[in-house]
Amino acid sequence: MGSGWSQDQDSQQNQELRNTSPQRHHNDTAVLNEDPRKIMPQSSKSTETNKKMEATRVLNEEPRKIMPQSSKSKSTETNKKMEATRVLNDEPRKIIPQSSKSTETNKNMEATRVLNDEPRKIMPQSSKSTETNKKMEATRVLRFPHNYEEILKEADSSVDRSSLDKLYDQLYAGVFLNQKRKFYSVALSTAVAIPNLHFMQKYWVDKKSNGNCFMLYARDLLITWGENNRFWHWPLVQESSDELLPAAELLDVCWLEIHGRFNTARLSPGLIYEVVFIVMIKDPAYGWENPVNLRLILPDGSRQGHTENMVEKPLEKWIEIPAGEFMTSANQKNGEIEFSLYEYEGGNWKRGLVIKGAVLRAKD
Repeated sequence: MGSGWSQDQDSQQNQELRNTSPQRHHNDTAVLNEDPRKIMPQSSKSTETNKKMEATRVLNEEPRKIMPQSSKSKSTETNKKMEATRVLNDEPRKIIPQSSKSTETNKNMEATRVLNDEPRKIMPQSSKSTETNKKMEATRVLRFPHNYEEILKEADSSVDRSSLDKLYDQLYAGVFLNQKRKFYSVALSTAVAIPNLHFMQKYWVDKKSNGNCFMLYARDLLITWGENNRFWHWPLVQESSDELLPAAELLDVCWLEIHGRFNTARLSPGLIYEVVFIVMIKDPAYGWENPVNLRLILPDGSRQGHTENMVEKPLEKWIEIPAGEFMTSANQKNGEIEFSLYEYEGGNWKRGLVIKGAVLRAKD
């Protein structure tokens, strides 16, 4: 009986196992899919393989942390060289200090580079060399004016020639000439000396062209009836802050005639020169209904001429009345030019014209 009971129990238990095994198997499979490492522990060989795979994965993310290299390894030395090469591109002088010979070569190269930028600082010259260069530079920049030494012999006061700078300062400002020269009087037909005569001419050098320029004041011009005080008056006018000069003021004439002469040998060759009269119309003025005539006669005999309407000119200010222009040349024959301002055909009596002088200057 005990044996029968035992068989019945075994049958019942087997039946229960058959009923429950599929479900349990299904649950075990589900858990296996969710956490395979927990459900299926791996052998030591499989575990080692997985560790290597994991190490490879992490190596791709942080290779320097996963695989530290020993200081003596060949790979570490290679990486140091690669790192040095990379930094070398950024700061080559810090990564690779140069030997004394290489450093000296680079210093020479650097000095050469700076020399091109500031040659005078890198290579200071001796006092003798510096003085020579200064003279050469002065000669290059300041070309001596044409025939200036002969012209300055006529200067009314001494000219400071102790340095080029002082000489040129005076030439640019202007030097008065011929104070003691006698002039020719048309009225008296003789040469006379005028007491207390201030100036006859002024000489200066134009900075732009380096050309000689001249002002012939009224006393150096030929004015018909100029010495007769019934027709002309000679008041002093201001030329500069400390200089006064005589001008010719027309009182009353019907025959207006003014001439000037000048030798072209004193002018700089290769320039275009213009001749202009410097005049003023002073109130009261009358008799200028007819235009005045301007004329320029050159050394070869050629002539230029035109007229100017004085009625249209402003009053009480110095104005320029051009007489003509011409070209100077080294190959051209020098001689006297003659320039004139005149009007005597209309027959009108005139008043109010003041003559300061005539200018011969290089034209811009």
